[in-house]
Amino acid sequence: VFGSLLLAYPLIGTLGLSALVVGFFLVDGLTRTAMAFRYRAFSRWGLLLASGLLSFALAAVAIYYWPGSGLWLLGLLVGVM
Repeated sequence: VFGSLLLAYPLIGTLGLSALVVGFFLVDGLTRTAMAFRYRAFSRWGLLLASGLLSFALAAVAIYYWPGSGLWLLGLLVGVM
């Protein structure tokens, strides 16, 4: 059902998937940042903190440039993978 809706309404589907990705980056950034502060006793907790802050930054850029970012965000992620 979801696939047929994506084929019928590609722009709305792309924006919806991009919103889902932005939500993932927000939750991921929050989780990684919280884990970094929890594991400060370990030597490489700063890398985990940097990863969380980078997820927040990517989500912030996508939200700032919304709805235009909905069109390039998925292409960027597919290209990186």
